[in-house]
Amino acid sequence: MVSADLFCRVVDNLGDIGVMWRLARQLTKEKNWHIRLWVDRLESFQEIEPAINPSVPTQICQDIQICLWMDDWQPTPPRQVAIAGFSCELPDDYIRQLATTAEPIWLQLEYLSAQDWVSSFHGLHSKRNDSLRPVFFFPGFHDNTGGLIREHGLIEQRNRWVATQDKQAWLASLGISIPNNARLISFFAYPHAPMHSLIEQLRQTRQRFHLLVPSNLPSLNNSSQGNSPNEQVSWQAIKFMQQENYDKLLWSCDLNFVRGEDSFVRAIWAGKPLFWQIYPQKDGAHHPKLDAWLKLAGLADPIGQAMHEWADGLLKTDLSASLANQGWQDWEHASKRLSDSLETQADLATRLDNWVRTQSGTANRL
Repeated sequence: MVSADLFCRVVDNLGDIGVMWRLARQLTKEKNWHIRLWVDRLESFQEIEPAINPSVPTQICQDIQICLWMDDWQPTPPRQVAIAGFSCELPDDYIRQLATTAEPIWLQLEYLSAQDWVSSFHGLHSKRNDSLRPVFFFPGFHDNTGGLIREHGLIEQRNRWVATQDKQAWLASLGISIPNNARLISFFAYPHAPMHSLIEQLRQTRQRFHLLVPSNLPSLNNSSQGNSPNEQVSWQAIKFMQQENYDKLLWSCDLNFVRGEDSFVRAIWAGKPLFWQIYPQKDGAHHPKLDAWLKLAGLADPIGQAMHEWADGLLKTDLSASLANQGWQDWEHASKRLSDSLETQADLATRLDNWVRTQSGTANRL
């Protein structure tokens, strides 16, 4: 059994812990790893996993030891493997102890990118003055990267869900009522997203849309418009939900607006049209990163252009041609094609497990 410490600094509110929690669960359930997950903000963790008690610094959830990562780090013996989520900095004392252990493995789990340089840097290590050699492990979209998080059987589960008639009842159980003939849109974006520009564009299509928006989005939830099911574009607030239910929501909607990394990857696996708000960076580095993914996704140029604008808090490009008729069908086909293509690759947890077992010499004994 691989014994590992996973570390997560919550920066993006839910995306960081979303990724690390999925990874911790998959490594535990499917790869038989013994996980200790360090998180600095348990209250954010509780948003997506209600079983977490933010007032309890050490607890067990789904066979995983959850520990509050306090600023005042207390000396703790490292486990065999240390994984720094999104390359967060590990505690100095932890690193000192890690350097004294036999054959330690330290992985810097990096941000997701489709850029070509990722495959060249994946698996390289950095040099330090001590005996440690932290290895850069890059999630990615190609065979020579770390892959994407995808639980075993996820696609089959999605296909069964899409084929069933129970999803309407499930949506109703969440208090979601869809006006007649309205397309359902899930909406998850950074606060600077130009929501009102989007709604104006949807109105101009003369089609009906119903948006599901987070309950903490005051710009829409405080509006007097959109609350009537008779309006062409309506919306309602929904609370954050557990990850399994969020997957079902993505599978049930016609179009998914997502942000960051975790919801983005889940929307890819939904195989439905998605609109990605990539995490903005001050130096504009998010634009070539977005271009690299758009090159893989095979979407119409206006959709890509609109995503670039959306990332920077604008929406000027007319999306109407992509929301109707052949343009919509092309978006649907491209989304399904991308999901089908990526499904043929090994997932992130499998590649991590294989790499660790090979490095530690346990692969042939299991």
